[in-house]
Amino acid sequence: MLKFISSRFSFFLTLFVGFCFFMLMTANANAGQTGIMGLQSMTGSDGFVRSVSADGSVITGYTLSNGRRTPFKWSESNGVITLGWLQQFGNGNAEGNSVSDNGIHIVGKETYPAVPFDPPTSVGFRWSPGNNMMALSSSGPGYSRSANAVADTGRAVGYVPSSLFSESTQAAIWNGNQVTLLGVMVPQDTFAWTEGNAITPDGNVMAGSGTAFTNSSYGPRAFRWTQATGMIPLGLAVGQTSNRATDISADGNVIVGNATRSGARTIFRWTMETGVVDLGRLPGTSFCDGIRTSGDGSIIVGNCDSVPFIWTQYLGLQPLNSALVNHYEVDLTGWYLGQIADVSSDGQFLVGTGAYNNSLDGWRIQIPEPVSISLLLIGAMMIPHSRKLRR
Repeated sequence: MLKFISSRFSFFLTLFVGFCFFMLMTANANAGQTGIMGLQSMTGSDGFVRSVSADGSVITGYTLSNGRRTPFKWSESNGVITLGWLQQFGNGNAEGNSVSDNGIHIVGKETYPAVPFDPPTSVGFRWSPGNNMMALSSSGPGYSRSANAVADTGRAVGYVPSSLFSESTQAAIWNGNQVTLLGVMVPQDTFAWTEGNAITPDGNVMAGSGTAFTNSSYGPRAFRWTQATGMIPLGLAVGQTSNRATDISADGNVIVGNATRSGARTIFRWTMETGVVDLGRLPGTSFCDGIRTSGDGSIIVGNCDSVPFIWTQYLGLQPLNSALVNHYEVDLTGWYLGQIADVSSDGQFLVGTGAYNNSLDGWRIQIPEPVSISLLLIGAMMIPHSRKLRR
């Protein structure tokens, strides 16, 4: 009887491992077909890629030509188109900060030159097909506004001035052109500030940063916001003195960002179950920023001292170049990956800015789906059990 069970188990194990191998080969084949591609977004100019849609089909950022920044939209169907400016004939510089998961809406800011004794003025904008560039209203005059992220519904988050002539800011949410200020976490402090940096595709959960009291300490803190709870500081991991949230998962249950620890800037990942977990930084670096996450929170990307990195539970924290070559088998011949900007919500695409044969350009890389690696690991774990049954 035991021999019969062992035989059946071995048969199904063989099928399972074969399926795992097929899934991995399929993922690698897809990555090989797409691999790394240049966006041709910066021909004859300078600029940066900033954000990618959920399926990797739409990318935004800005180009710099003749001393002026111009936001762009890249899509698989139309290539690169420029989005223009709010003031067509002024000297403003506009930047695309984020594209919605569905690839429809783009938000950013346009900055105007400073007048004597006054900082530059910036105005948040939202771009949508048909409506084009639209300035997002503020609760009053001020010089510091930006739209940093946008939901599939067009709901945008960012910040506006706390008051006239104030250098402090408040996190803000725009529904259409109606702005709602979310306040600060330390109302008694006239210098307290907050800003909204990320929002879920449904527009219901937002992540940001601001001054707060946490763990008997005062300083910049990451927070999670919903209509029901308001701003809730995430707290600090052991050794951290401050942290800032830069991105959020699609369901709002994972938040990532950077934290100050021992005088360096490290990476953190937060969930309701674990709280804030410090993931460290690349060896030999001291400042990590531009932290972004996939839709399920399983992939984190960013830059440490301008060295692109990737983090997964399987890989841990690694330089992006070595991970792409050694684990994902992506051919990077001729490419220099200077900066990574984002990872798509489906986890299959990475985007950033670099150079191909010394020519500046944006790039997009397709990587295998993480599930294929997980399946192989499960199969490998089952092999010892089959050996026990054969004895």
